[in-house]
Amino acid sequence: MARDEFGWMPAGLVFDCDGVLADTGDGWLIAERAVCSAYGVDPEHADRTDTRGVSMAASVRLLVPHLTSESQTRDAQELLIETARECVAQSVIALPGVVDLIREAVEVIPVGVASNAPTRVLEPVLDAIGVAPFLTFALGADQVAVPKPAPDLYLAAARRVGAPAHRTLVIEDSSTGIAAARAAGCRVLQVLGTGAERQSAADGWLHGLDLPFGEVLAAVGAAGPSAQR
Repeated sequence: MARDEFGWMPAGLVFDCDGVLADTGDGWLIAERAVCSAYGVDPEHADRTDTRGVSMAASVRLLVPHLTSESQTRDAQELLIETARECVAQSVIALPGVVDLIREAVEVIPVGVASNAPTRVLEPVLDAIGVAPFLTFALGADQVAVPKPAPDLYLAAARRVGAPAHRTLVIEDSSTGIAAARAAGCRVLQVLGTGAERQSAADGWLHGLDLPFGEVLAAVGAAGPSAQR
């Protein structure tokens, strides 16, 4: 696959997980409802709260707004993580095309995952959808100092794929993740198929990943129909 075939060829590829590789919504909703219930909040508040792409600490502050101390926030965060660890992998669904796409991409460049989920939730999900054996690494938010939207995760990911950030392609869905990738200096494609709002900061957009790797690359910075498939 020659570089000039698509105009730009990444040296490494990094995926977000939730909403990009996997539909984890049902499991996370169970965990979020459990946190609400434990702290006296109507569990249906979780149904109305958008925690897409945000950190665990930010999630619990959204789910339980009346938390006032750091110790309470830490306890609620631990409850969220432990409940998610039990629930998310059991109900996860691989999104269309992702396993085949990763299997094709790893023949060309190193591929990894960088998620705002903790590693103990992330790794069982990657195992469950069948992509773990093909990945060079999987980074959870607990492996860096500051989660997305800070650049830490994607800077660490670029190091792990052995590429400079500007030669690393990130595939994201959330505004939080896109901001992190851009802050790290990576190029970023946004996947819109799980209901994400289109972000102008992305270099290209795809409705899903049920595509050959070459078509995914062609969407980077494309201005026209190929960026909107």
